[in-house]
Amino acid sequence: MISEGIINFVGKITNISRSVIPNVSIIEISGPNISMKMDLVKDLWRVKVGDKVEVLITREKPSFEKGKDFVAHGHIVTKRKESDVYKLLISLWGFLVILISKDKSLHDTFGYVDKVYVKMRKV
Repeated sequence: MISEGIINFVGKITNISRSVIPNVSIIEISGPNISMKMDLVKDLWRVKVGDKVEVLITREKPSFEKGKDFVAHGHIVTKRKESDVYKLLISLWGFLVILISKDKSLHDTFGYVDKVYVKMRKV
């Protein structure tokens, strides 16, 4: 679901690769009409390829289970359109989250420099 101020979807972790940054992995999540790539410090939240996860991106701090969910806040830094694909880039204090969709509303959901929370939980 993509609507004003909220992006929420359930996806599957399709790939985990090493980053050039020590102790950081790049995880890829594929959902029904949106995908996501994200830098993730290995010890913050443990996942494996095939895990199903719910992703929530919102302006409001979400409720979460400490030690079970991943929650971080950052800012919208870039909106890009490449051919028929829209990208939204979020910086979580230097770590990057890239959302990718063919749905134009991805760009309409947040403004530049909006503070957002990224929550992920296994389902």
